[in-house]
Amino acid sequence: MNAHTERTSVPDYGIIVHCHLRWDFVWQRPQHVMSRLSRRHPILFLEQAAPLPEGEVEPRLEVQRVTDTLTVARPLMPGHVGDPEADARTDARNGTAWVHLVNDLHAGLGWARTVHWFYTPQAVGAKGMFTPVGVAYDCMDELANFKGAAANLKQLEDELMAAADVVFTGGPSMFQARKDRHDNVHQFNSGVDVDHFRKAMGDATEVPEDAAGLPRPLLLYYGVIDERMGWDNLAAVADAHPDWSILMVGPLAKIGEDDLLRRPNIHYTGQRGYDLLPGYLKACDVAMVPFALSDATRFLSPTKTLEYFAARKPVVATPIQDIVDFYQDAARIAHTPDEFVRICEAALSEAQGGNTERLAAGERHAQAQTWDNIVQNMGDLLDAAVAKNLPTR
Repeated sequence: MNAHTERTSVPDYGIIVHCHLRWDFVWQRPQHVMSRLSRRHPILFLEQAAPLPEGEVEPRLEVQRVTDTLTVARPLMPGHVGDPEADARTDARNGTAWVHLVNDLHAGLGWARTVHWFYTPQAVGAKGMFTPVGVAYDCMDELANFKGAAANLKQLEDELMAAADVVFTGGPSMFQARKDRHDNVHQFNSGVDVDHFRKAMGDATEVPEDAAGLPRPLLLYYGVIDERMGWDNLAAVADAHPDWSILMVGPLAKIGEDDLLRRPNIHYTGQRGYDLLPGYLKACDVAMVPFALSDATRFLSPTKTLEYFAARKPVVATPIQDIVDFYQDAARIAHTPDEFVRICEAALSEAQGGNTERLAAGERHAQAQTWDNIVQNMGDLLDAAVAKNLPTR
């Protein structure tokens, strides 16, 4: 059966996405996938609950209509007060309120059929709501290895894997860890919107003000700044070349301002919009993936790598396994802080000397892995899984 026949044979259904990331956070895999998947199915992107604003007591949903086919809902609930018994009662009331709120929202959408799509196993309790015609699990990270992960996250993932009709993984390491635990697992590495990041090479693209005035050369990292960061690599570069600028673009997560590496030539912008990233790339001379090697990065497949490639920027990375396996012809790999310095120097020298072999290799990788193609294939697999669950006429 070809893809077109397969898609048209599946009746309409809507997708409830259970995600641990905020829609308006850093633009990552869930946003790329769902913004495209909403072209063929209506989407309700359901975030994890957040505390109510101070002074409010009644649970509610904060609903945003992103497009005609994509709705984002954030449950706002009373928070904990630090008393175990009181917090347990709050959790029970919040759980009941959550069900009522989501039921009412779902009823208003008017969907004939519903699919659940999970990014976090912590939401697995919702897998049976609305008698779904399908359950999908898109494993984009090894969340159990992250700082502050729930102690029972692996058990919850076992439950989710058992319920899922189709499982996607965000990289080969995660695929290898799950391919024998389910009979319908598919590897889809991170993709890239090539046209968006090629804007870094365009004359019309403006460099943001907080980058335009920094001394060159400028080394760039953008993305979430958290416990995965290899601060020793950044310290080595900053100290070896105090005349260079290191620009860190992105929000903090699970760390605070006091945890940041401070040097006169390291600059932090805070969160910036996805639309501004080509401008930051235009300003930079070397793009970095400076993560530490740890349990939290063992299965990482950084989306930013392909984005850097699409902008034709020299890339220096630590030996994240997926980068080593797939991109070492384009990215330079540094195993130690001292080597990180030397390789940044080499990347600058190579770019200034006009050697474009690595840049061309990176661009080929980007062109081969567009989000449009990835989501098309994921959608076809989901449609096929749902079709198997529907009664035959």
